[in-house]
Amino acid sequence: MDFRSGYRRKWSFNLIILTRFVEAPIPKTINHFDLTTHSTLAQLSIKLAQTSPTAVETQVANHSITVDRPVEKGGGGLGLMGGQHMLIGIGGCFCSTLFAAAQSRGIEVEGLAVEVSATLAEEGAPRFTAIHLGVTCQKPESSEEVEKLIAIAEKGCISINTVKSGLNFSAELSI
Repeated sequence: MDFRSGYRRKWSFNLIILTRFVEAPIPKTINHFDLTTHSTLAQLSIKLAQTSPTAVETQVANHSITVDRPVEKGGGGLGLMGGQHMLIGIGGCFCSTLFAAAQSRGIEVEGLAVEVSATLAEEGAPRFTAIHLGVTCQKPESSEEVEKLIAIAEKGCISINTVKSGLNFSAELSI
């Protein structure tokens, strides 16, 4: 089967970010990307450090990721922009959740490709107003199985659930 003839399902969802701070119990310190729970609160944490006048980097396990702006936007062009990393995170989370759902059901997935696209706001603060995932795959060949895996991945993906339901956001100086 040619990759381009794989099944395709499209859907869109609105991205809602709430910018209010809600006080919650402070969880114990955790290692990068380890989920630890404190009471009913789980926390995931990464640290970024400046590596150039316009870039930051994170080291997680054996992986390094640089975030920067393109030269034409005043950056050094050393990495992708934060919004691009956000889209990678959404697409990657969706894919890994889909793979886990398929594996737990004994379903073989081949040729999976996900195109993540976002619409930028025309007014107001810079933000995405919609995100769309276009999904194609060669296997499974049954469209019913593909649709089921897509639905499960959409419901189980932390990144998708976060943007669909909104979040509490805060930023503060740590001394």
